[in-house]
Amino acid sequence: MKSYNSKIAGNDKVEMVHYSMDQSEEAALKWAKSAKMPWPHVLPKNARKSGLSKFNRDSMANLYVLIDKDGKKLATDKAECFQKIAELTK
Repeated sequence: MKSYNSKIAGNDKVEMVHYSMDQSEEAALKWAKSAKMPWPHVLPKNARKSGLSKFNRDSMANLYVLIDKDGKKLATDKAECFQKIAELTK
């Protein structure tokens, strides 16, 4: 949340989306609410429709992928993503 609050919240050029691996929508939303995550959440059943399915991998825990508005991958992993966000929003 610290990185989100300092680098993304209030930045109209960047939006964070959580791609949940939970199969239960109820469980995913309960977890997101308890973690106080204010961004949109996509469940696996909606991944194809959202365009996020192409970024799937066996373990998505803590996977960060920065994509542009056209779905092009710009960076992966947390450090690279936040570095690229800083570059793009100067």
